[in-house]
Formats: sequence, structure tokens, C-alpha cells
Amino acid sequence: MLPQHRDKLVCDLPGDLAYPYFRGREAAWVLHQRVSGAQRIAALRQGPLSPLIDRPGVRETVRACGDGRLAPGRLLPLADPLRLFEREQWLVADSAAEAAFAALCAADIVPFTVTFDSWYGGDSTEDWHWSQTSRRGANLVVQVNFPDAYTEAFYSGFGPQERAMLEYWHHPVRRDGPITMAWARLDMDPGGEDVLIEEIQTDWLRTLPRAQKALEARRVKSDRSWIIDFVAGTKARYGRIWAEATLLAAIAVARNLLGGRRVWIHQPHTGAKLKRITDRQPPRSIYTDLPRRFCFQPTDRAPDLLYRSRSQAVRRLRRKRQPVFWELDLEAPAI
Repeated sequence: MLPQHRDKLVCDLPGDLAYPYFRGREAAWVLHQRVSGAQRIAALRQGPLSPLIDRPGVRETVRACGDGRLAPGRLLPLADPLRLFEREQWLVADSAAEAAFAALCAADIVPFTVTFDSWYGGDSTEDWHWSQTSRRGANLVVQVNFPDAYTEAFYSGFGPQERAMLEYWHHPVRRDGPITMAWARLDMDPGGEDVLIEEIQTDWLRTLPRAQKALEARRVKSDRSWIIDFVAGTKARYGRIWAEATLLAAIAVARNLLGGRRVWIHQPHTGAKLKRITDRQPPRSIYTDLPRRFCFQPTDRAPDLLYRSRSQAVRRLRRKRQPVFWELDLEAPAI
């Protein structure tokens, strides 16, 4: 996107959003977008969204549907990730909705926040290569931040200098306030229906274990067990959910705040080619296993924004007759 489009988006978006997350919430959200009217559960089990039916929360909701049909309203208590966690606004006189809410209450909810920043890829070939964008221009950054209690715990033992050890200054993370757990970079055209997720990444969860010994050296010898527990607790609580939580935040923003209809993610080889990544490649699982968990579909098509700006590069990739992107349609089909 053009820098002026990115700047307008950042100004128009909320300053921060409450984002209560629990494992499996993405299943309910995707189903809520894709279920049109009361659909037969048996039919859903035979379609591309079938892996989502047996995820926590959704599973309990489906079991409570005595008529064998799943309506979008029955998923609402689980599906809206960017609202405050308030029972009153979700209460529905429906046994399935009550079952879903009970499952949500029983879940281990993590009170993340979402904030926004910008990323400029530059206009020159050198800048474009360094910024790892698929085309010249800017990206919107969706930051998923640790709960306030986590940031407070970190500052109970360390300060800004130690925080700087764990974050790269040139990456789109917060410099103060809540610590950024991970972020996603988004590209789109004004008024377009396609949103391209350029990157999903974390500095903190990659760097913290590597920096453990250096952090231990900054504490008195008798108190080094604190950092050992802090690192272990961070890995246990956030290591397994950070990627799913970040992708859900990104696609919820794309749909609910940007008005996107289709979300795209690079296949690993596509991302490397279009973004000119020639050295260390991003983790392959982020661009394979993660989209599958959300029921993105492999496709040899590409988002419209790249057809217009990188048509020759896209055509070269498509000649290999293999999937070049993952695609998730967020508009419910007509029934």
C-alpha cells in the first residue's frame, strides 16, 4: 500500500484493543465467518472446514445443537476475539450458546492487547529487499502485546536495557508500554477485498531463551533462579499459542476493521522469491502448518494487488504449476 494509505489507516484505527485469547478460538471465528444461516453439521464435516468442528469450544457447541444444525449466533460467544470479555453482551437464550459460553469460561484466557504501527518498504530496490515486502510500499503492522501483568513481571526484575537486548530496534515492536509478543504485517489496496499477510514474527519468544545466560549475569547470584523460572514460564504459557493468536488477530483486523474479504499468505517458496529473501529463511511451519490450522486453502492464484504490481514475477511462479499462496475466503457462501 502507499505510505499515505498506511498513515490514514493507522490514524483511523483504535489506539488499542482488548484481545482475550484462548487456544482454539480461531476455529470458532473462522466458522462464524463462513457459516451462512443454519447449516447442517453433517455437511460441514464433509467440507473444507471440517477440521474446525472438533476444536475446543466448537466441539461443545456442536454437541449441544440438538437439531443437527449450526447457526452463526451459536458461535458468537467464542467467535469475536476483539471485544471485551463480558457475559452480558453475548448472552443468548439458546442452550448451544450457553454451552459455548461455559466452555469459554472454562478456558485459560490470556488478556492480550492489539495495537497498530506502520512499516515502510521504501522505493529503491535496496530498501525493498531489506524490508521483505512483496512490492514497493508500506505495510500496516498488527502488534499482539503481552498482558500487562507480564510486562510488570519483567520490569520487577529488569529495566529498559535488558528489554532492548530482547527486541531488534528496526523491527515494528513497541518501545514502551506493553511488550510486543509478536506482530503481523499486512498489505492491501484502498477499497480492495484482498489482504496479504506479509509476515508473522516474534522477537521476544525467539530471543529470550538465547539471552537467558546474559540476563542471569545481570542479577545477583542468589536470585538467578528468578530468570530461569521467568524464561520457562514464558515458553510454557506463550510458546504454543503465539503464532495462532497473532494470525487470528491479523485476519480479524483484516475482516472487521479493514473490510477485507479474502486473506492471503505466502507459500514458503513464493515468499522467498517475491520478498527477495536469499539468506536465512523464515520458519517453514509459519507458512505451512499455521495456515492449515485456520483452513486456508492452497491455490495457484495470487491476490489482485500483486497481479497489478508484480504481474511478471507472479506469472513466473505460476508456471511451476504448484500452489503459490494460501487463501482464506472470509465471506459466507450463499445458500
